[in-house]
Amino acid sequence: MQAQLARSDLKTEDRYHFHFALGKTLEDQEDYGPSFEHYRQGNGLRRSQVHYDATQGQQHLARARTLFTREFFATRADQGAPDPGPIFIVGLPRAAPR
Repeated sequence: MQAQLARSDLKTEDRYHFHFALGKTLEDQEDYGPSFEHYRQGNGLRRSQVHYDATQGQQHLARARTLFTREFFATRADQGAPDPGPIFIVGLPRAAPR
């Protein structure tokens, strides 16, 4: 993994995956300083690839709250899948980067 990270032609996505993998390997070996340095570098590279705007997200949520009222759902009560099980959406940003 270190040899791969030394390559100058490594794509950013591959580079941060190697940093995360090496960070985990070092963490498992209880070599915490270098481990967290690889996590830090991997997260920095990954963050450069994610374009999240908290203000835009808040505006989108405000529009959704305006549209998806009790009345909206009441008029569509007989539509959709009948399964009462919950739906979990994962992978959404939970907080704005600082």
